Amino acid sequence: RLFTGKLALRARSSISLGPYEMQLTFLEASVPLTKTFVQKAGALTKTPYPFTFEFTSHVKTAANLPQLQALLTSHAALGHCLLKGSIKKPLVKESRAGSTDTSAATDLVVLDLDGLPETIDIGGVSSTTTIDLFLAALGLADVSYIVQWSASMGIANQKLRAHVFMMLATPMAAPLLKQWLIHLNHATPLLRGAMTLTKTGNSICWPLDVSACQNDKLIYIAPPVLKGIKDPLAGTPRITYVKRKTDKLVIASTFSGEKNRALTDVRLAELRAQDGLPPRKFKCSVPATTEIVMKPD
Repeated sequence: RLFTGKLALRARSSISLGPYEMQLTFLEASVPLTKTFVQKAGALTKTPYPFTFEFTSHVKTAANLPQLQALLTSHAALGHCLLKGSIKKPLVKESRAGSTDTSAATDLVVLDLDGLPETIDIGGVSSTTTIDLFLAALGLADVSYIVQWSASMGIANQKLRAHVFMMLATPMAAPLLKQWLIHLNHATPLLRGAMTLTKTGNSICWPLDVSACQNDKLIYIAPPVLKGIKDPLAGTPRITYVKRKTDKLVIASTFSGEKNRALTDVRLAELRAQDGLPPRKFKCSVPATTEIVMKPD
């Protein structure tokens, strides 16, 4: 009885503290964390994100998506990136190795779209792919979100490249959130049809990045450096809050790691057959939370 009373008192105390706030970690490096595109003599040169290993952290809090949008916008302008996860201690011009808990729960979902087709087929009618059409295909049309257009959006083609941020109604462990993203790739016809093989031909290149949920993932938000190129998003904000019926995402637990592995094996075999590659059986070990292919090609 005494133990139960203490729990009840703690719950009442936490409610009196005010609205829940999500902790966010932004990272600063010695150079802006963005891509550079140079157009010269008809040739396009792309410089990738800088390979930096020393960072200074900036920890902020947000109670809702409008506050998150303001933080993303201000730190993007400073050339910072967002760390998908919380750090164990502040960083001051040092490596971030080991600074995050890979299995910790998170309340932020990042949908990383990297090159979705320019058109989407809906009921036999072809339409230009938009964020709203994509979210509707995932069954998420009623959920509020923030869209941040990627640095390469509109540079080489019009394929959809963006980050979509949503807040979770209930925090979820990062490995479980990864299984949900794998499930979406298999369950959504648009994503399943956009799957390709990696360069080795031994695994799937996911249209909806399944690593964006990892607590050590860097989410690049800064606008690109453009030289000799007109900004394709000129006049369009790169980070926008979109209000919908529901403020937070509720994820139904209708997926499992075992089912995802079976679906992945089937789809991998299909893609290999399409590329004229022979069937292969992959043996894997899972020493912790990472699946490791044994003796790959």
